[in-house]
Amino acid sequence: MWVGSLFRHHISRAKRIAQNKPPYDGNFWVSEKHKLIYLSIPKNANSYFKSLFLYNHPVAFDYVPELETANEYLSRTAKKGELTATSATILRDKGYTKFVILRDPLARLVSAYLDKVVNSARMSRHDERRGKAYHSDGFFNEISQTLGVKVDRDTLSFSQLLRYLEKTSPFLVDKHYRAQWIFLNRIPFDYYGTMENIPDVLDFLKSRGLRTHSFTARSPKRTPYTKPLPSGSNRNIADMPASDLRLCDRYPPAQEFFKQPATLERAAKLYKSDISIFLKVQALDKEAYFKRYR
Repeated sequence: MWVGSLFRHHISRAKRIAQNKPPYDGNFWVSEKHKLIYLSIPKNANSYFKSLFLYNHPVAFDYVPELETANEYLSRTAKKGELTATSATILRDKGYTKFVILRDPLARLVSAYLDKVVNSARMSRHDERRGKAYHSDGFFNEISQTLGVKVDRDTLSFSQLLRYLEKTSPFLVDKHYRAQWIFLNRIPFDYYGTMENIPDVLDFLKSRGLRTHSFTARSPKRTPYTKPLPSGSNRNIADMPASDLRLCDRYPPAQEFFKQPATLERAAKLYKSDISIFLKVQALDKEAYFKRYR
């Protein structure tokens, strides 16, 4: 049971509040020059927007996005402490504009699985130098213990990952699968962008004085997806082991992982709050949203 770990988690959060520190679920990137605070959430174009933020930040004057990723730069220079909030007070300062990038919760879940599990065996020396994080053996051991069946980076299926997430506290799961509402932490933001509307986000940042024109960042390549499979296909992608998916030149799109109604229903229940937030930000109808996955 995760009750003890969850208790320690909440005690730690309470201590941070008492010490007036920002929530540790996310990083709040601060630009005094532009009076902006950016909350970065994993799997939400995090690498790209961190690079853009650094590119425009006076502290990161020596950052060249074409030559290194944001994580490479931060590891090399140890400047993260100068770029992120160290006190929760600044989050309440109305002189700053707080913004965050959200993502379709179901697409984000599939992307995390493909990137951190399926792609893990493809890690190159370049990935290691770049600091690209894949799951350790401990991650798979924890899933094995939770499900009562041995899994590893080759055998773990999307369905098994979903079962593990259902059995684990949402506060304790790896940050790439952690619900976005936990990162938001009830903090009101002035601007909510989405990965589905990147041009609008760039226009917003440009209006705040950031250089976005012709910006090019060296970041991990996007997950290559195929077009949806023909209607009537009998393949249940969600039950395929990671090793089988790894053989694909291009991965099935997110909706293919939810072909089984039960899988879609379970994931929708697990990320119910995230879906509600996403629909509100995107001004989408609930039925229209789920239609794309049916």
